[in-house]
Order: sequence, then C-alpha cells, then structure tokens
Amino acid sequence: MMEQLAPVNSIYNEHKEHLDIFWEKICQEVIRRKLSKEDCWDFNVGSMEHNEDNYWRYRWQTETGEKRQRVVGKNKDGSQRTSICKVYTNHAIFVTHLAYLKKQGPVYSTRRHKRRDKTIALRYDISHLCSKRTCFNASHLTQEPHNVNMSRQKCFQEICLHSPKCIQTKDDVSKQLQEFISSLANDNGELM
Repeated sequence: MMEQLAPVNSIYNEHKEHLDIFWEKICQEVIRRKLSKEDCWDFNVGSMEHNEDNYWRYRWQTETGEKRQRVVGKNKDGSQRTSICKVYTNHAIFVTHLAYLKKQGPVYSTRRHKRRDKTIALRYDISHLCSKRTCFNASHLTQEPHNVNMSRQKCFQEICLHSPKCIQTKDDVSKQLQEFISSLANDNGELM
C-alpha cells in the first residue's frame, strides 16, 4: 500500500515554530477553561475563523524573502505615487489537522493500493468521534476512510459498531432519552 502525505504535513514542517506557539496558546486556553480530554474543545484563539463548512481555520502571514515591493497608486488629486511596502504570504491550516498532527501523527490525503493490477485510491478524512465538526480535541479525532467517517453520522441515532467507538456527549444521551420517552407517550403526551 502506498501512502500519500497530505499537504498539511509540509505546511506544519515549514511553519513549525509559529504553529507550535499557536498550539501552546490553545493548550493554555484549555487549562484556563478547565477542559478535559472528554470535553469538546470549541473556542476561538487568536485569528481563528470558521470556513464555509464551519470548520475552525487558523490564518497567519509571513514576510517573504523579498523585503520590499514597489506599488504604484494614485493620490486623491489623480497624480501618480510610488510606495515601497513589505511583501507577505498568507497561510492557513485547519485546527483539527494541527491537533491531529501534534498528538497522533502524519495526516494522509489518500491511500493507494493495487487490486488485480489496478490502483485503487481511498480518500482519508480526519473524523470527529464526537460528531461536532468544530471540536479540535485530539482525543476526539481519528483518521479513517471517507465512507467510514460518513457512516458515523448515523451512530448518534443507533448503536455504534465503529472502532474506535463514537463519543456520546451528555447532550446526545439526554436527547436520546427524551426521544425514547416521547416514543412511549400517546398523542396527548401521557405515558402509556
């Protein structure tokens, strides 16, 4: 089986010092909030933001090797002006990927193997065992094929057969209990 490392690994290695400082801020916030390995970690630190799919993303800028860049613009009166400014490169990393890298190991984007002389590719995801996509607690994350990750969505309504097991939060259990009690009630809301 051939394993293809995800680009996030090289981003981490290239900016390790900066990202380690950011991870330390996350750990300090976990301690300040008195969160445990069982709790979902879902809070903003620094310049984190949600992307369009509601995952936490951390963005930062670094100065490039070019120290200055000439920028031509116009003044309010319409005359031309030339400015010199620093050049920056924008970077971003999903906080779940950073958490997985820090605590579990490398992230793979695809795993390929041969079956009957045909190359087969499996898409791998970082999966949330707690079903909360904004959680970045490394003990709630695992790496698995995409189809297994998607099958976890039903676990919070049915019995879990996954390995590792899905994490049921207090909210999940109380919601299931309420649904069960509701199923025992008649149309008037009285228990049968």
